[in-house]
Amino acid sequence: GPAVPRAIPKKAASTYDSVRLRASDEFKGGDDDDEDPLMHMGRPNRTALKRLMLEYKELTKVLCELPKSSLNKIPMPDHIRDEVYATVKISSNIARKRSEGLITKYLRGLDDDEVLPIQRAVENLQSGVGLLSVTPEVEEAATRWRELLMAGDKETQSAVFELMQQSDSWKFTRQELGQLVTSATREKGEADAVRAGAAAAKEALEAAATVMADGTVVPSAKGGTTGKRKKAGAGKSTKTLLKHLRSIAEVASGKGLL
Repeated sequence: GPAVPRAIPKKAASTYDSVRLRASDEFKGGDDDDEDPLMHMGRPNRTALKRLMLEYKELTKVLCELPKSSLNKIPMPDHIRDEVYATVKISSNIARKRSEGLITKYLRGLDDDEVLPIQRAVENLQSGVGLLSVTPEVEEAATRWRELLMAGDKETQSAVFELMQQSDSWKFTRQELGQLVTSATREKGEADAVRAGAAAAKEALEAAATVMADGTVVPSAKGGTTGKRKKAGAGKSTKTLLKHLRSIAEVASGKGLL
């Protein structure tokens, strides 16, 4: 008789959870929202998901390294605070990673207006300015001004200097603010150069690596170790500039000028 056509085998189900990227396989489940802003046309935006995941994982690690006195002052839901407290006490690496994964999952479940105060508080602690109780409006204005000032935007400079006329109690002058902008811009250029150098060194090492027949990658003997690189983070002037701009934004906000 006629040959029976073979059925086309179904594509194996992906192990990727399309509802939302998971911190670990331990926490797969159906308790997430049906709609996710990181989905596009029914497919996950993998780049955005990965970036967001890394941000929340880093935030989790920082929270778990803070002293309890600081954690007590950071606004966050009780279930997350309790989990952070519990994680700090865990000595087993495997158990700690699992607990950190749960915290990361909790953070991803928060709305933007819930997670922003946590991120801002951690950034303030890391920059050495302490836990500030500024509003999102003030923080957004100060951050936007810093970005524009460092880009050389004259209109923003004039607007900020004009706002400084609303008070006589500043602990800094317009000239000092301008000098901070110059220093912060230089710091950013140096940080960008460090990042570019690190990326180029990594590419060079990868290009010089030998791929064996079994797919194993063997680094080039000439590559050697890259050594400890300078951290390309925000410099002192960059942080101080943001601190001063927050002060200006707070006064402007209080007078309804933002």
